[in-house]
Amino acid sequence: MLLPSNDKDLKSFWLRFANAMRTAQKLKFIELYRCPGFVVEDIIYSLPQIEVLKATSIKNPNLTIDLNVLMYLNLNYLGQMTKLTELSLKGLTGIKLTALPSFENLIHLNRFSLTSIKEFPKEIYQSLNTITDNIEFFEIGDCECLTKDFAMSLKRFVNLKTLRLENCCNGWDQSAHNVFTIIRGLEKLNVLELVNIEFSNCVEDELEKCDGIKALLIIPVYGI
Repeated sequence: MLLPSNDKDLKSFWLRFANAMRTAQKLKFIELYRCPGFVVEDIIYSLPQIEVLKATSIKNPNLTIDLNVLMYLNLNYLGQMTKLTELSLKGLTGIKLTALPSFENLIHLNRFSLTSIKEFPKEIYQSLNTITDNIEFFEIGDCECLTKDFAMSLKRFVNLKTLRLENCCNGWDQSAHNVFTIIRGLEKLNVLELVNIEFSNCVEDELEKCDGIKALLIIPVYGI
């Protein structure tokens, strides 16, 4: 399906799309591409029965005005999606999360991916600490925006099999030791992906100790 080429018609299209989707009360799987953030928010609010929600390359409608403006995204209503098994959200550009819910009612959640986040809300760790410990796939970024407290949240995921960390640079080295210590303690973890990581001596030393990892992907940051 071809989308409108001009901004006014494109916005009108997505508004009509979001409005129409509110009637899809039996929908279980949805994958969105290059849609504005408000469409994602509306889907989360209107369709709590969704089991798989994927929205990649979420588009910032303000990008043509100022390239440095972050896209605001409110995920507060995620907590009502009690049947959700997979969540994957990623922006075309940087996202500022304005709200995160408690995930305690999302007992079926198995795959969690939240990337291209340039600013997390202050309650990020309280929210992460409510994610079920049955989760097997976890992906998050930008890790440079996370503090040492992230390691303690990660420690809960004892059934984790795949971990992907993105944009581990610009000071992330200060948290690396704590994170890798937790990684070594996750007995079921066998796939580790480090994307855009500042490959320092500390990271190299810590990786050498991760003898339980069977598949390792490293994409270093160049020019640092």
